[in-house]
Amino acid sequence: MTVALYDHVVTQGHYLRSLRDFLTDEFGAPLNLAGHTVKFRMTNDAGSLIINDRDAVVVNAGTGEVRYDPSAPDFATAGDYWGWWIVTRVADGKTDAHPAGRRLKILVERGT
Repeated sequence: MTVALYDHVVTQGHYLRSLRDFLTDEFGAPLNLAGHTVKFRMTNDAGSLIINDRDAVVVNAGTGEVRYDPSAPDFATAGDYWGWWIVTRVADGKTDAHPAGRRLKILVERGT
């Protein structure tokens, strides 16, 4: 297993470490999240929804930094997962998925 193949690597059953990301626009510039809410979604490799629209934290709106604080069942099963952020503009309710055009590859390693 090469860590570079994954955007995030976590250990099965561990949930004290947040998933963090910096969201960007289509040109690679930081996505300004002022006036936006962010949620997190994750599916397993078979496509079954594991995390559905759970609140994420906007750490820094100007730099597009976000984090998801997982709960106990989120990483209960080892395997490959796919995650993404749903950004909603509060003013009109329009949404967009990030990262655009791809998903975050997440590895949940077997616990010790």
